[in-house]
Amino acid sequence: NFTGAVETQVGGADNDTLNAGQGAAAVDRLIGGLGNDTLISDGGPDVLIGGQGDDILTILDVDFSGARRLLGGNGTDTLRLDGSGLTFDLTAINDNRIVDIEQIDLTGSGNNTLTLNQREVLNLSSHSNALIVRRNLGDTVNIGSGWTQQPIEIISAAVFAVYTQGSATLKILDPTPQIVGRFVDHVGYTNAGSSIDTGKVLAKEGETSQLLGFDNLINTTRGINGLVFDIANLPGNVTSSDFTFQMSPQGAVVEGTNTPASWIPAPTPTSVTVQAGFPSRGNITWPNNTIENRWLRVTVKANANTGLATKEVYYLGHQRGETTGPSGGHFTVSIEDILQIRTALTQGATANSTVDLDKSGMVLVGDILAARSNLNQQLTQISIPAAEGGGGGSVSEGGDSQTNLHGEGGLESLVESLTPPNSLTSPITAYAAAVDSALDDLYLGSNRRRGRR
Repeated sequence: NFTGAVETQVGGADNDTLNAGQGAAAVDRLIGGLGNDTLISDGGPDVLIGGQGDDILTILDVDFSGARRLLGGNGTDTLRLDGSGLTFDLTAINDNRIVDIEQIDLTGSGNNTLTLNQREVLNLSSHSNALIVRRNLGDTVNIGSGWTQQPIEIISAAVFAVYTQGSATLKILDPTPQIVGRFVDHVGYTNAGSSIDTGKVLAKEGETSQLLGFDNLINTTRGINGLVFDIANLPGNVTSSDFTFQMSPQGAVVEGTNTPASWIPAPTPTSVTVQAGFPSRGNITWPNNTIENRWLRVTVKANANTGLATKEVYYLGHQRGETTGPSGGHFTVSIEDILQIRTALTQGATANSTVDLDKSGMVLVGDILAARSNLNQQLTQISIPAAEGGGGGSVSEGGDSQTNLHGEGGLESLVESLTPPNSLTSPITAYAAAVDSALDDLYLGSNRRRGRR
């Protein structure tokens, strides 16, 4: 409805977009409804009032000398600057002009500047003492003094720098490219669900040396055949040339003479693809078994394609059949590892499973045989250097080796005597019992050869 030069628009129950249309000299009153509304000023002394939802209040300039008022209302409301070259100084604007705003979006159509302090963060919202600021690389945020920086926070895959002062919390988007996720991808995993293994971690070179553990090692029949890197604000399309891939020797080695920096080049990936999004996802794949029973070192280069300020270095190990973790400075495949698989025989498995070695989605005798084929083999438990460091730890070669269990009968006989369960023959319980019996014989035989009872 119209009252002189004033136009009032009111939103309803849906998510509405209300556009001021009276021009910069007139007053537009835009009032949101129950939904998540967008209220867009056309300049001048407009009054924007959000409703019940998470609303966006948009202005083209930062002139609050007239009657302009911005009231977010309930929900998490955003004040968005749609202009360019704006200097938005909250410390110079009366607090009652901007009320109940929880986020400020500076991105606009160009570079903008925001100035605030602790008081403005506390006064902007009546139901929150926190403010989120979103920006592009060219935008500037002046926050005043007295803030203490906290650990970064990931919000909707975006990286935010976090600052606190008293009861005020300020979160400012960091628009620089950053790796925000790194994962093992079991390419060829055939069960329902994702092939991403969230139980394993690619270790990253940091401020100090780190001893790698079972969380940093996989044990599949395919070796390391896939990695995933999530990169926020990725500026270009990465290829294999944006990485350096190295791999350690196999087996038990002396780290002092086999530092990670001296490792040989690893095979070139079959593919490096990027899925657009926020963050962008880089998928790296290799043929099966080209990287196995050794450590892989991946350096993500700092260049125009990755956008990284400094290179980042990651590590992942593989030892086929290892299910119990390191002992005495080595990952050694032993009968205990095989018994771990036996206890889960015929069970369904996700990509995170450490006993479904072939990633078929079910633990079967083939997984036991895969571990058996690598019995007694060792991989050194390495320490990785600090970032930009040149060497590893000092785990030495040696230690007690496992008794050789290669004997007559044993697990090889299972190949001919057992078949996986199906609905018509070989019920699951009988299948599991048969494998248990054969493994018990093997385990007892190995202990007799060791002189144990």
